[in-house]
Amino acid sequence: MHHGTRLTVEQAREAILVALPPDQIIGGAAGIHRACLGHGFAWTWKGDRSVRTLVKPSAALNTFTYTRVDGTEVFRFFATDVVVLLPDGAAMLNTGGYRTKTTKERINEILRMRGLRFQLFADKGWRLTRTKKDGTWPKKPLSIRFADGIILGRDGSVTLPPDVRDTDKLRSDLDARIMKYSKLVAETLRKGWLVPNNGDCWLCGFVDDTGVAWGDMRDSTDAHEHLRNHMDEGYVHGALIWNAYREGNFGNPAVAFSMDGRLDAKGQPRGLPDHYAIRRAVTLVRCYLRKRLLDPKTLEALSKEVES
Repeated sequence: MHHGTRLTVEQAREAILVALPPDQIIGGAAGIHRACLGHGFAWTWKGDRSVRTLVKPSAALNTFTYTRVDGTEVFRFFATDVVVLLPDGAAMLNTGGYRTKTTKERINEILRMRGLRFQLFADKGWRLTRTKKDGTWPKKPLSIRFADGIILGRDGSVTLPPDVRDTDKLRSDLDARIMKYSKLVAETLRKGWLVPNNGDCWLCGFVDDTGVAWGDMRDSTDAHEHLRNHMDEGYVHGALIWNAYREGNFGNPAVAFSMDGRLDAKGQPRGLPDHYAIRRAVTLVRCYLRKRLLDPKTLEALSKEVES
């Protein structure tokens, strides 16, 4: 069974009973039925305000529910238990890897229907926010990164899976190092613009025919060690800054690099860069480092290094 298939109740019962014996479900096989979602009003965030829409009760397509004998209520969308309501009233969420619009809508409706003041929304990935008691969204919604296995308490608490908590700490530590390094970049450029030269880091300075730096060709398990070393050593060089400009949103990055650095015809600085040039360079370097060091594959590789 996969997304895009319309499931009957009989098919859903057959799939569920493969993993869970009938005596573990209240009502047995007959206790598995199509979920009826949607009633009252729902609130969504659009632009800078909450918008209320009327939701009519309906039998949700491909969504089924049953209750285990221990009191755990399960809502299943296709082959995934998307919301598991624990006996203490908390909810554990899971997408099974299908982070689709419909999956998000199903989870949001179940949370709203069961009185849990959380809603999912998309903003550079899936995020969670807490809603007000009346269901409306606050003017400045709280943004919590979503992860499969996250547990939402009725008291408003949020518990991330252990592996996600470890990755979040790594992400936070790395971002703090990136911010510290960004300040060093600014201090260095105030003394004079840097251009690439033969003494720069080879992994940053050497590129292939398509302009990809050697450091980006290495195995992902390397976790961009050379960039982390640059931050630890306080090593700021022209090749790194130029690479950041190459990934900037410019029609011609060479022109932007030359203008900001006030370069002459030979590619050498004619004077000190101004405040705006330094600020742009710092922003580009920060984005360049975050793209590589805060990437999920990099964080996964780093977490394995910590474990070992």
